[in-house]
Amino acid sequence: MNYTITYKTLMLLFFDRNRTGDLMSRLTNDVNMLQQLLSSGLLTLLSDLFIFLAISIYMFYVNWQLALLILLTFPILFFVTRFFCPSYSKCLS
Repeated sequence: MNYTITYKTLMLLFFDRNRTGDLMSRLTNDVNMLQQLLSSGLLTLLSDLFIFLAISIYMFYVNWQLALLILLTFPILFFVTRFFCPSYSKCLS
């Protein structure tokens, strides 16, 4: 989201009702959360993906039929989850 365009298009009444410090605090908090997501979240995602791939390869090495059976359950679980909870944000609250 482009914050500069968003703040430029707001009505002056919005700025009269909200204090500048509160707006700057929200903006700073949003930028910090985005920075944290990109730094630690991306690293965690890549690490988890590597671990998943390593375990999957090892499972295929040990017993490929059982590994295939187990890995085929993931798409089924994904679609069942999407059916019962179409919006991810609703499931979290």
